[in-house]
Amino acid sequence: MFPDKAVAEGLGQAAQLAEVQGRSLWKDARIRFFRNKAAVVALYMLVAICIFAFFGGWAAQHERDAIDFALSGPNAYKGVPSFATGHYFGTDADGRDLFARTVQGTRISLLVGIVGALIAVIVGTLYGA
Repeated sequence: MFPDKAVAEGLGQAAQLAEVQGRSLWKDARIRFFRNKAAVVALYMLVAICIFAFFGGWAAQHERDAIDFALSGPNAYKGVPSFATGHYFGTDADGRDLFARTVQGTRISLLVGIVGALIAVIVGTLYGA
């Protein structure tokens, strides 16, 4: 078919060199994910929320249920957000620290989401099997 045997051998060697390496499914998914700017921003936001939920309790200077009686009742206007008092988000009408309560609420919300996802995976696996 080829007039020259050297041309045929050269084409055979070129075909061996030109083998394309395929990407794995995970590598392809990772590349496509990181090309999507909205997905990357959402990932960073989720990581920031998780860091806030798990490590925010150490930054809180007050317990979530502790009532600061100096900032409740007629003195509630003094419960504005302040770094000096340690109430980063301020206090509610009862003198409870809103930062500590926000950290606790974020932690509970993430836990509910994780438990819901685990239940969905278990039920889906058992039902689909």
